[in-house]
Amino acid sequence: MNGTRMPNESWCEPFSLSLGKAAKSWFRQLPKKTQLRWSLLSSVFLEYYCSQYDQTAQTRYFSARRKENEHICDFLLRLNGYARAAKIQYEAEVPKLQATSSISCHIAGTTP
Repeated sequence: MNGTRMPNESWCEPFSLSLGKAAKSWFRQLPKKTQLRWSLLSSVFLEYYCSQYDQTAQTRYFSARRKENEHICDFLLRLNGYARAAKIQYEAEVPKLQATSSISCHIAGTTP
């Protein structure tokens, strides 16, 4: 909000209120410190939503890799966000063995 007299840290609340459903879900999973600091929030927002803008949503989903030091839950939340953006049905029932081996291979960075 350049050009306003608002301090940077007060930009976080209006920003969060302007988010759509998927982005609100992404925002809620961020650490509180990130939600309250504009410098951190703007950085993670740009990284998450703009870093791979030249890829299709499906390419981003299928090429997703767990980042170094990224908690597995954070990776799966990010992967689910990519699936929603690509309109990939990720909650469909699949045989248990197939789902387990696919997830294990995907996390390890290999293919089944």
